[in-house]
Amino acid sequence: EGTQQSGLFEELVIVADEIWLELTSTQTTMTDLLAPPDVAKASYRNLQRLVRRRDDLIRNLVEQRRVQRERRSSDGIELQRQHHKKELPRDMLDALMDANLPDG
Repeated sequence: EGTQQSGLFEELVIVADEIWLELTSTQTTMTDLLAPPDVAKASYRNLQRLVRRRDDLIRNLVEQRRVQRERRSSDGIELQRQHHKKELPRDMLDALMDANLPDG
């Protein structure tokens, strides 16, 4: 479970870096400034593919975390943590999930 999540986090970092490189490339800037819309749309295919992959990774990570939290809750770990004020390791994903944001 943890190893699979680590692999997904690693891939997410790589994909996010690829997205950033694509967005900040000279070719993208020139396309944004000079290309007609039909040419621009065609040149953004790789970026769209990367964004879809990023979104899939995030959805997968959120779903895995939900399952993990439900398992902890059903095992009584959450109650034990609250009772003893002993914090389990948390990260930003936990904070976002605690905020009960709508899926989107």
